[in-house]
Amino acid sequence: MQGKDTKKSTFYQLFKPILNGQFFKQIKDLGVDKYVKKLFTPQFIIFMIYAQLEQLKGLRAISNSLNNQDFSQEINLKSISFSQISRRLNNLPTEVFQTLFKDLTFKVLKEAGDDNRTMKQSTKKY
Repeated sequence: MQGKDTKKSTFYQLFKPILNGQFFKQIKDLGVDKYVKKLFTPQFIIFMIYAQLEQLKGLRAISNSLNNQDFSQEINLKSISFSQISRRLNNLPTEVFQTLFKDLTFKVLKEAGDDNRTMKQSTKKY
């Protein structure tokens, strides 16, 4: 994946196909990270995916996962309280996740070679 001395995080490299220019444009257009000081949307999404993969139970366990210094360093976040995670989750518009889900669905269908279905899904409103 990467050498130890490179600046780009392994997590960001893994998620590069979904955390792309279109995604960052949407975040900017929605003003999602306008007043955020600590847990930005791309960081938050990677953090939540990690929590799901590790099957962490509850926001306290998610917050405590930053005790793992390697993980903490990878997402560039030293610490965060469970209440800050909760507030961030509550303040993040569902449109961010909806667009992310639609983009991923489109890519999977395209990879599967189902172009007709892909075109119908990409124009369908949820």
